Amino acid sequence: MGITRDDDQTLALSSSSSSPRPITSDSNNNPFFSQEDPDVYCSGDQLVYYGQIFKKGDLVLVSDSTSGRYTAKFLTTFDTEAVIQRPDGSRTKLQLNLLKEGKYQIQLKET
Repeated sequence: MGITRDDDQTLALSSSSSSPRPITSDSNNNPFFSQEDPDVYCSGDQLVYYGQIFKKGDLVLVSDSTSGRYTAKFLTTFDTEAVIQRPDGSRTKLQLNLLKEGKYQIQLKET
């Protein structure tokens, strides 16, 4: 199975035994991060991450595959990223696709 482009090149598509999942969009017409994908998505200023809801001001524990674990404050979300603030005041943008892939893991910090 393939797609033919105008320049007669064929792009291969992976075939699977199950039917393809329909593309759905969130309220911002973002087809990649919708509520149809229940793992990681934005809902307003909140982030839903594997059933946990993160909202502005929440203290979170971030596990980064390259820099280890650190505590941060959850600030907000955008279409494709969540913004946290580290204890030194610097802000870090966590790409939602990297959260899905496991490069970053977050959880609510117990107080």
